[in-house]
Amino acid sequence: MTTRPSLRRRLLGRTAATACLTLLALPLPADAAADPIIPGDSYYLHAHTRYGTHGTTYESWLGSDYVLLTNNTGDSGTAWVFDKDGENYRIRQSPGYGAWCVRGNDIKLTDWRACSTRWTLTPAPNGTWHIGVANTPFKVTNVITDRGSWLAIYQTQNGYREFTRFTFTRAI
Repeated sequence: MTTRPSLRRRLLGRTAATACLTLLALPLPADAAADPIIPGDSYYLHAHTRYGTHGTTYESWLGSDYVLLTNNTGDSGTAWVFDKDGENYRIRQSPGYGAWCVRGNDIKLTDWRACSTRWTLTPAPNGTWHIGVANTPFKVTNVITDRGSWLAIYQTQNGYREFTRFTFTRAI
């Protein structure tokens, strides 16, 4: 004779399994003592704006490539690699030549060997992260719109711009 688990036991088993799967799918919370990425691995950067989550990518304008948010919410964009450089990072395409380099307030893609910009990751609200220029008060920001927009660096936020908050999804 076989015994059937009670309805309560079957429901609790499903609930526990669902909870475990849900917890595995959630992003890890930002931890001030831990990096949100593994240096050298590829990641999609998801920018959290008041209009939704956009990936990051690049686009040519007047003969140069600049970093911007994707036009559509939920679009992952381009994969980027964070290479450790002392306590900071260099951000580059995966694969590709382009590294994130500050030119004025813009973030331009240039040959990584010629780029001197180093980046920091600092915890932001709700398990997100700010990307900033190392040893400066400047952080990555974007114009607030319902579509993609160019990324730039600024020292202060105002009603037109806010510091962009990012999460990182490993590119497989």
